[in-house]
Amino acid sequence: MQRWKKRALVALMVGYVVVVMFTFWNRSKISKQPPPHVSDVKWAPEHAQRSAEVSLEPSKQRTGLHREEGDERSSSSQHIRQEIVKQWDQELEHTKSESPAPLNATKAERSVPKPGETNDGTVYERGREGMDNGTAETKDEAEDETGGTKNRVPPAPLPIPPAPEGYRLNLSSFMTEGQFMRMVIPLHEAARARDHPPIDNDALRDRGDDLESLESRVFFINMLRKQTILVNRSKVCIVSVTSADVWGLRKMLFPWIQYHLEVGIDRFYIYYDGNDERALVLLRRLDAVHVLPLQAPFADQATVSDLDNFQKAHKQWGGRPGNYVLMVKQVYAIQKAIARAKEDGMDWIVHLDQDELFAGDKDRSSSIADLLRSQPSHVACVKFFNNEAFPEQEDVSNPFDQVTLFKVNPALSTASMAQQRWKAVIGPNRRVIFLYGNGKSAARVDAPGLRQGGPHEFRADRSQRWVTPDNPNGDWVLTKNNRSTILHYSYCTIDAIQQKAERSCPPEYKQAAIRNDRNKTKECFVIDFDQDAYHVAVRGDSDEIRSFFLARIVLEPGAVGRCYQHGRPGYCLLEDVEGLKTYLMRVGVLQRNLLPQQILRMHERMIQNLLHVSSLSRH
Repeated sequence: MQRWKKRALVALMVGYVVVVMFTFWNRSKISKQPPPHVSDVKWAPEHAQRSAEVSLEPSKQRTGLHREEGDERSSSSQHIRQEIVKQWDQELEHTKSESPAPLNATKAERSVPKPGETNDGTVYERGREGMDNGTAETKDEAEDETGGTKNRVPPAPLPIPPAPEGYRLNLSSFMTEGQFMRMVIPLHEAARARDHPPIDNDALRDRGDDLESLESRVFFINMLRKQTILVNRSKVCIVSVTSADVWGLRKMLFPWIQYHLEVGIDRFYIYYDGNDERALVLLRRLDAVHVLPLQAPFADQATVSDLDNFQKAHKQWGGRPGNYVLMVKQVYAIQKAIARAKEDGMDWIVHLDQDELFAGDKDRSSSIADLLRSQPSHVACVKFFNNEAFPEQEDVSNPFDQVTLFKVNPALSTASMAQQRWKAVIGPNRRVIFLYGNGKSAARVDAPGLRQGGPHEFRADRSQRWVTPDNPNGDWVLTKNNRSTILHYSYCTIDAIQQKAERSCPPEYKQAAIRNDRNKTKECFVIDFDQDAYHVAVRGDSDEIRSFFLARIVLEPGAVGRCYQHGRPGYCLLEDVEGLKTYLMRVGVLQRNLLPQQILRMHERMIQNLLHVSSLSRH
């Protein structure tokens, strides 16, 4: 038995050696064969079709081979949308790495128009074949022909989502294919079909639905002014024109004054253009407010005559109706306030409307007094760009509290952000920001020859105070600030549209609006959107007004976008509104600002405590 075991062991060893030798001999024979040529490879038809869509590794591009798992790639629209989301993430990383364009850059350098948008911000419809067809950077690398050096594979374009025949939509990335089949032609039907989120019932929010608390609010504002005046190191004043009645004071003007006292304003010059005597009396009881009526019977005859002469003499807007009358009153008020601010020893002056709030740099200080005090002595005027409010629900009673989403001014956009701005266009709008975008300014009150330069800017004379190496002549220069902004709460409620019929144009223009005579009503308006709102308001159809408000102003679930079916224009419901908002905030097209909400809720809690103490004292 021992002999047979030894023989078997020897046989196994010999066999193992033979196998190893054969293996090495076979490998050396294969290595001496020339590599196959591309033309020698047999391509299957499906491989040839997919080669136009899928980028292969370089080594396999040279041989015409690719991995078999590539055949398992799905061509479904769901998979393609996932690929596009990955592409957006790559675009976002690229956007974050870019620094904003310098504020002194030219318009072309500061904002590069995206496809479908002109330099003035006008947006035109884009089809599916023109959207999100960028290139995604690939990490695949392979050795080159000479050895170990690795070269990056050229990126391959992502496939475009398949669309039903004959359809186009500028926001189609955020819609399902089934929604194209639910397209409706009239705009009002699309608005009627949308979903509405529940009303915010936060107990801390001031609903502005009472007048009984006005006395306590006057007391609170006066106490707040006594506290803030102790910490303000720079005296900043605001000039504004208002025609608010007592309800307007309760809902908008009192919160507007409270907020600006909190962020560093010392004095308010309010030029009252209304006819509510009680509102005028309440304003005069505020220690921080200097009130000057502009109309009879509250204004004296000298003021009425002076304003009338100023309107007639104004070269640009004198004698024109509508918005031009308001702008003439605003520049008149600014000029008068400059003289009064000099008498009161103010340092800076700002012009703001009652639907505008100053929002300071959240990374430094929210105080406008601190910001202006820190300006070098050669800075004569600081310009703040405005961001436009973007309501997210229909039921808004307190815009300063409930509206926290804003469209970022194009002047503050990088080139990459500008390419994404068109995605924030809803309904039949042609632009993201459809009202003014040139901001507001703060000027030094003691500047030589300080005067108004319109509602948005100031002018002054040359001075040695402004001389710098970049400004050797001491010219009046606007210094642009891109970290603090003006929050513009325009058209945040349906009531704001309805009020257009009463205050925008003289009565004789209503018949022209009913006839839809836009050439005639254009005489009243500077901005086209204001004219559109006026036409809707004059007709007085509540359903039409609501449809206009929802389709063109509100971004909520079910918002509509422009689309086409076999050449017919219509509107489709937008599906993933929350995803759209999240994406646009990440890339900087939209911005959320909670500062006014936080400040005013803090004030409301204090006012409610005052009301509670007052009720206890009466009992």
